[in-house]
Amino acid sequence: MLEAEVIGFPVRIAVVPGAPCVQVQHSLFPARDEGRGEVAFIDVGALDEERLFRLLALNAVTALFDMRPCPVFERPRFRHQSVVFHLRDRDIRYIEFAMLVRRPLADPTLVSMGVSNAYAKIEPALTMGLSICVYDAAARDLGWMDQMRRLLRHSSTYQAELHPRALAGVTG
Repeated sequence: MLEAEVIGFPVRIAVVPGAPCVQVQHSLFPARDEGRGEVAFIDVGALDEERLFRLLALNAVTALFDMRPCPVFERPRFRHQSVVFHLRDRDIRYIEFAMLVRRPLADPTLVSMGVSNAYAKIEPALTMGLSICVYDAAARDLGWMDQMRRLLRHSSTYQAELHPRALAGVTG
């Protein structure tokens, strides 16, 4: 291969004799704050451990909201301990939505406290970068996805909901 056909990093563009070289720095991975305020909902049934890890890495995910009523990454597709350590080691904030919505509905004061508690968890996560919400059929049937979308719409840091196909490493 000719040396002129090899692309190096940083890439040199517009080589003109006597003119300074323009360098463009390309990144192999997106910056963590590029997806600030963006959220994607992913059905956990379409994932396994490897696909989840690839999704998190390729998209620089900074927060994972677990929308499932029973937030356990079960075998044979996952090893729960491995997933938890992966999230911790990569500084990905893990928030169990079930812990935010389970509250006595009889007392309106407790309900408002629960909602503000949800905002207190969601707001900082959205400011960090791209967030992923994993859900299952039970979360959908309980209406938790709709509730999360309502919380997001009222968040000052929320920007947009991404379609799962817009994420790198997700097929189907």
